Amino acid sequence: MLAQILPSLEVRSLNRLFTYRVPEHLEKSITLGSCVTVPFGNGDRKIEGYVLSLEGEAINEDIKDIIEIKENKVFPDEKMLLLAKKIRDYYFIPYASALKLMFLTVGDYKESFEVLTATITEKGCFSIESMRKSKKKIFLESLLTGPILLKEVLGSSISLSILRVLLKDGLIELYKREEDKHVHLHELNKEQQACYNIIEKNISEGKAEKYLLFGVTGSGKTEVYFHCIKKALDKGQQVLVMLPEINLTEQMIDRFEKAFPKNVVKWHSQMSFGEKKKNIEALKHKEKNILIGPRSAVFVPMENLGLVIVDEEHDNSYYQNTMPIYHGKTVALMRSEIEKATVILGSGTPSVESMFMVKEKELIGLALKKKFYSQENPEVETIDMAAELKLGNYSILSEKLRKAITKTVENGKQVLLFLNRRGYYNFLLCRDCGFVMKCDSCDLAMSYHREKKKMVCHYCGKEKEVLKVCPECQSQRIRGIGLGTEQVLQLIKESYSDYTVARLDGDLKGGKNRKHYIIESFKKGEIDILVGTQLIAKGIDFPNVTLIGILLGDLSLNFPDYRAREWTFQLLLQVIGRTGRRYEKGEVLLQSYRPFDIIFKKIENFDFKGFYNSELAFREAYRYPPFGEIFRIQILGIDETKVIQKAWAIYDEIKGDFFSEELFLPKANSIKKIRDQFGWQILFKIPKGNKRLTEVEVYFKSYLDKIYLNQSRQLLIYMERNPNGLL
Repeated sequence: MLAQILPSLEVRSLNRLFTYRVPEHLEKSITLGSCVTVPFGNGDRKIEGYVLSLEGEAINEDIKDIIEIKENKVFPDEKMLLLAKKIRDYYFIPYASALKLMFLTVGDYKESFEVLTATITEKGCFSIESMRKSKKKIFLESLLTGPILLKEVLGSSISLSILRVLLKDGLIELYKREEDKHVHLHELNKEQQACYNIIEKNISEGKAEKYLLFGVTGSGKTEVYFHCIKKALDKGQQVLVMLPEINLTEQMIDRFEKAFPKNVVKWHSQMSFGEKKKNIEALKHKEKNILIGPRSAVFVPMENLGLVIVDEEHDNSYYQNTMPIYHGKTVALMRSEIEKATVILGSGTPSVESMFMVKEKELIGLALKKKFYSQENPEVETIDMAAELKLGNYSILSEKLRKAITKTVENGKQVLLFLNRRGYYNFLLCRDCGFVMKCDSCDLAMSYHREKKKMVCHYCGKEKEVLKVCPECQSQRIRGIGLGTEQVLQLIKESYSDYTVARLDGDLKGGKNRKHYIIESFKKGEIDILVGTQLIAKGIDFPNVTLIGILLGDLSLNFPDYRAREWTFQLLLQVIGRTGRRYEKGEVLLQSYRPFDIIFKKIENFDFKGFYNSELAFREAYRYPPFGEIFRIQILGIDETKVIQKAWAIYDEIKGDFFSEELFLPKANSIKKIRDQFGWQILFKIPKGNKRLTEVEVYFKSYLDKIYLNQSRQLLIYMERNPNGLL
């Protein structure tokens, strides 16, 4: 038997099939899509390859044998191989790069303590009295009131090492608790029911439609998801639920697990290979039928995928900006077409592209305009911080926000303060010569982090000692410039010393457990004021928050991208949505140095229609997506001169094949060096709606094949389609 194999090497010159013989002992186990080890090249170097076809007997004796089938890989079926081809063609990447997304690495599974329940033994009961006060004793005493699920206490109340000692000494026993498998759903209100009826009818009739569920924050989109999931499960189908970032959505996952006990599996990069294998097996044998995960979950094989839900479909986290580059939402739509599955894109602030797809009838638009608890939208007021300065207020808080914080906490309510910038100072400046410490690997100023007592690069993570003496002029007059969440926390603690204040951002020590602890403490009312970045904007329900202060509301408006206004609108409304989620009306004070920008008036009035209409008009005028496609050739390398030379060489070679309004001059990336790589780009803007786009796609595929065939090892050249940020 012969096998046609694509090498896993992501090189365009090897982007073709090679013939190998299947040894007799592998004939029964090899299949289409198998990942195998083969000898390659003159030196018979061992590499991985993908079996894309199987044929008859070998005639040529010189054909090499396959060495082995990789046992730690999950092989894609024919549908997933088709998805890989679609990704290859749409994003102009080597076939091997697309296939690597499908071949998931797994390993042996060991049962985690977290899924077990602890109970105290008779010996443990008698031992408590003689024990000195310790974590062991406290944990045993807590078990006297009843069994405890270990995932609720591991890492916070008790460590794994202490648990093992208690188990070894016979003071506790562990067992796996049988959970209720009954589906728990709430009754839908009229608006939710109307949306569900439309989706349910098409699922029942076997129609694989695509929907945009536009539900204002707090309208109950998730309950609509639940009822649609139940309908799909009743039909014997499986469900894929995609969330922007798995670590930030534990509350959402908990809701799914409570609604569908024993029927949910998770997928994310922090899981062990063993856990991944266990979950894939559960889906394969239909022991569990709901998969929840971030963008990578779209590549997990499922036996009968019938429903795909992309929650917070507008979120930038669905875009993978490293090779192979793809957008999780776009790939989810591709997979749904192959699987003939229903798709629900859900958001409280949908992307402009999705709203346009509704207008063009490519998506069916469904709306939840009222909040589930029938509460009013919060009162939003934009505060002019330039005017505050003129009045002599140099604080980060306007006078109105300062008073509102005191009033809110005194009334037993909670406050969120939002600033989407980490660290203490944005940079340190020499006041004599103007020197600013930059990262050696990136063309960026390093931020000062007081908690670490380090200078930190927010792009590559590199750290340096704090600048105390200027290396240029030896001055000691070093000053911190800018504002970050660490500094806000300190200033708020000083101003409100009687209140409990905490911070929630990506720099918290203790990782996701610490973040989870902060969120739970805030929900329990143990924290009065929470300072945070965009982490506080994503899918977290804080019922007791009645005041939100947005400290620099115009921060993202300055981003060098045509979507800057859309991102600002979405982010601020998501933050605003954290208040007024129950029965009390919330208040939002939005501080800005550009208060007269029309975007703030649209936010104050929750004017979604006005915003989307103005944004679509702007994009149509300049042929930005969704009215055109933006392509970008990226040239990266450690030698800046060679990068620049290559960028201009490519431009000179292709400029005759494009109209002047389609092709832009080469330019350095806005951040010209990241992680020791200099970057230049060539942008193309191609209008939609005519055959020109198809012509350009064919041209790019042919041209990139030629580039990759002759690509230098010193340069990385690749194409992006509608890149997420024109840096």
